[in-house]
Amino acid sequence: MKKRCPKCKKIRLFTHGYCKKCYSEYQMKWLKADINREKRSRECDKKYQKRKRLLRLVNKTEEYNIWRAKHPNSSSAHGKVNYLINIGKIKRGVCCICGNKRSYAHHENYNKPLDIIWLCPSHHKKYHLGLVDIIKIRKEKKI
Repeated sequence: MKKRCPKCKKIRLFTHGYCKKCYSEYQMKWLKADINREKRSRECDKKYQKRKRLLRLVNKTEEYNIWRAKHPNSSSAHGKVNYLINIGKIKRGVCCICGNKRSYAHHENYNKPLDIIWLCPSHHKKYHLGLVDIIKIRKEKKI
């Protein structure tokens, strides 16, 4: 939906109360302002998930089965990559931005399950927020 952004006053697609560009700028300021926020939020989420499982508020298997039913292509792509990693055909890579060894396989297209980019949790989240441009990085590093 196109509306007038209250920050830049231009008519653009709207996300979260601002246009995408203004929202990305806001996110970058927010991320730079609190460096340890990411670590704290991960720890907080771990505690929350553990408590949820202990109280049996959610059955993790049931939750995953529901997700798999809704997203069959992504589920299949994840499974293929995990299988190939387990049998040793693919080696787990490092983050293509920072080189962090703790990285995840990111699929840009689930119909091409082996076309993956390795991203650490931090850069993966930033990619989905629109703060990191993978295409530009791929061209620079020729990945």
